[in-house]
Amino acid sequence: MKRVLRPTLAGLVCTALLLPAGCSPFGDDKPKGPTYPKAWDARVVPYVKLAAKLRHLEFKHPVKVEFQTPKVFEKGLAADEDDLDAKDRKELEQFTGMLRALGLVHGKVDLFKEQDKLNQGGTLAYYSFDDKQIRVRGTRITPAVRSTLVHELVHVLQDQNFDAGARSKKLSDADDSSGMAYDALVEGDARRIETKYAAQLGPKARRALQRDRDRQTDDAEESIKGVPEVLQTMMGVPYVLGEALLAVATLDGEDEVDKLFRKPPTTEENLVDPFTITWDDEHARTVGTPTLEKGQKKLDSGTFESTGWLFTLAARLPLPQALQATDGWGGDHYVAYTEDHRTCVKVRYVGDTARDAHELHTALTRWIARGPAGTASVKEVGDDGLLFTSCDPGTDAKGSGEHSDAALELAVSRTYVARSLLQQGWPHRQGRCFATELVSHFTPAEIQAKTASPELTARFRAAAQRCR
Repeated sequence: MKRVLRPTLAGLVCTALLLPAGCSPFGDDKPKGPTYPKAWDARVVPYVKLAAKLRHLEFKHPVKVEFQTPKVFEKGLAADEDDLDAKDRKELEQFTGMLRALGLVHGKVDLFKEQDKLNQGGTLAYYSFDDKQIRVRGTRITPAVRSTLVHELVHVLQDQNFDAGARSKKLSDADDSSGMAYDALVEGDARRIETKYAAQLGPKARRALQRDRDRQTDDAEESIKGVPEVLQTMMGVPYVLGEALLAVATLDGEDEVDKLFRKPPTTEENLVDPFTITWDDEHARTVGTPTLEKGQKKLDSGTFESTGWLFTLAARLPLPQALQATDGWGGDHYVAYTEDHRTCVKVRYVGDTARDAHELHTALTRWIARGPAGTASVKEVGDDGLLFTSCDPGTDAKGSGEHSDAALELAVSRTYVARSLLQQGWPHRQGRCFATELVSHFTPAEIQAKTASPELTARFRAAAQRCR
């Protein structure tokens, strides 16, 4: 059974054997080819109109919307473990070893089963870019289903207006994170329209939607209980970071969203810090694949990227330090390999500046010191580069907690705080700097406080002074 991996860290959990709506709606394990009805299902017509109005795009034709029993719907999402052969299972074990090597999971983890739980947990509907159909769990259109239908209908609009499915499929073979970045654009766009949909509801309808969402969340949390946090976090990366990216892009108007679909983000740095694309126009530097030595057998290679560094560093370091060390990313390339029956990973990295590379070197030195002895190393390469190597410490090694969700939240909070400061008239550079200072040194309650004590005011002023 062929497995396709996006060559980024987050892509390790998005495989073809884990099926359609789990990582993103791109793909179906058994594409049947598109067939289009003459008219929309009458039950979804109100949401078709709303999606088109809120997204400022028009549908070119209807698509089939299939309401399925929960049993049939879940069967369509579930992966069949019987399809795995011995080679597939071995590769899954090796990639699990890579996650252990990076401090992201520990102990014994069945990556297939855990990801399969995520695929099915809480999914209400999905649009397949292959057969151009929307599938819905159940026949009742509850408040949460209405909201989800709007989300999925935005995917139809993206497909019909920007050829999103074909573009994503093409990017899935790229040896970088352009596919992941594009998925985030697609999901972020659908998420922001879903948010707009909720905002235009009346108070009673909003409360009903929130109650229904809360029930769905409770059910989903129960179904994915025990799944390693990092797998859950990486599942949410395209949605959360994509919506934040578009929140920044729309500072210059709604037209910027369509411009991004024509010239999309290409790196995960554009997601962790959206200003790198909307303002800095930064581009990744090309970095060669690390060289393997005798006895080292290659498994996979690609770009490690900003989310890879952020989640890896956050596993053992304070979150502000992890985010700051991630910010200097200029480019990288990793190779996963086996040596002496264990999985390892090497990453060649270059910083935007020599200072950035030194900062990551310092962070990784501390990260290594807090992990199992003798499993990882880092060395400087040239003025602005380094080589990081880490190997699977084994299933008996203890982890240092799960912090990927908090790391993602920190990055997203910084984006929204920076956006708010710019809306208030802060100069661009100072606003971004002050946002980093705020999320790194103040609690959310302190940042959002309507009144501040003299002590808190003094701390705010000191932070602002550091950004002059």
